Amino acid sequence: NYIGYFASFTYGFDERYILTASFRSDASNRFGQDTRNRFLPVWSIGGRWNVHYEPWMQNQNLVNNLSFTASFGYQGNVIENISPDFIAKIEAIDSNTGEYVMSWSQLPNPDLKPEKTLSVNLGANFALFKSKLNGTFNWYYKKTTDVITQAKVPYENGTTSMNLNDGHVKNEGWD
Repeated sequence: NYIGYFASFTYGFDERYILTASFRSDASNRFGQDTRNRFLPVWSIGGRWNVHYEPWMQNQNLVNNLSFTASFGYQGNVIENISPDFIAKIEAIDSNTGEYVMSWSQLPNPDLKPEKTLSVNLGANFALFKSKLNGTFNWYYKKTTDVITQAKVPYENGTTSMNLNDGHVKNEGWD
């Protein structure tokens, strides 16, 4: 049901500048026949600047460690217990007719697609006074779109709610 590939890249120059990148794509038939949603590409890029290795930082005693980091990328999420297909099950045998009784547990939704999350992170790490004072500051921002939620639908669909890509979540802050 799954196939995937990935690639990653890391480059460092003079222990001061580090660049990273990664790319991954997973294919799944969990989202029915719509081939636009079969491959979910996720990727990220990031960098780090180790300021304490700069030549102009070498002859001082105040800052032992100072670095800045940044990353940007997209992640994806495939919900395992939700499908775009119609799912029915046989409950029992009707005692009056002797026929099987069927019920459905999920209606078809061919437009269902993976959830996508944009992530941005910025950070700073420091150590001062021969590493007696250490600290880290990070700012993050995440925005998820196409969140699969239980949304209200017209009763003509055979139910009053079903799983749809109907939600959005945004989260940001400092730590």
